[in-house]
Amino acid sequence: MTDPPEAPVDRYAAAIDEHLRSRRGSALGLTASDWSAVEGWWSRSVPLWIILSAIDEVFDRSQAGAMLSRSLRYCAPIIEERYRTHLRTQVPDSPETPPPADDASAKMAALLAEAERMALGRGEQEAARLIASAARATLALNAKDGAGLEPLVTIARELARSLRRCLGEERLAVLSREADEALAAHATRMTVAALRTTRERFMDRRIMEIFHIPDPAAL
Repeated sequence: MTDPPEAPVDRYAAAIDEHLRSRRGSALGLTASDWSAVEGWWSRSVPLWIILSAIDEVFDRSQAGAMLSRSLRYCAPIIEERYRTHLRTQVPDSPETPPPADDASAKMAALLAEAERMALGRGEQEAARLIASAARATLALNAKDGAGLEPLVTIARELARSLRRCLGEERLAVLSREADEALAAHATRMTVAALRTTRERFMDRRIMEIFHIPDPAAL
């Protein structure tokens, strides 16, 4: 797999700033000292979803959330801990030691981080935000024993549906025509409900390809 393009630091910071303002419920965004931390995380390729999920966690604690209202640095310990965990999932598996089945959610979270970074690199901030949200949901699944692939399939499918609004009407219309052409030969042999479901899955699969969303079944 080729490395995803670097996301410009201003787009990376803008996504963090927007999320921080949203959680604070005010116009107060990144401070000068916050920018220094953000630039450091960007230079080390810390995935955006790790930072956003850390902000959420700190704000969900009343006392810590009050401190975060003054500086982003109160998130730093959580961000660093999660980034170390993320890096451990990037170590290539030994050919003699196949990865355990419950590693699927960790691998999906890592691949979503790549997809998010690629979206930021293309200037698609809304798509990056949606992908980051899915990565956080996947990370939460990783803590649950025996979650299996079904929750990952659900996350990927819901993400694909959400990403439709990032394509624009013209591009979505092209995909719709592709789906109709691909299914035309089979339409007469399918019920209306089956055709609708198959068409939706075709669209989901194409959108996942466009935004580089991993297929859980292939993990």
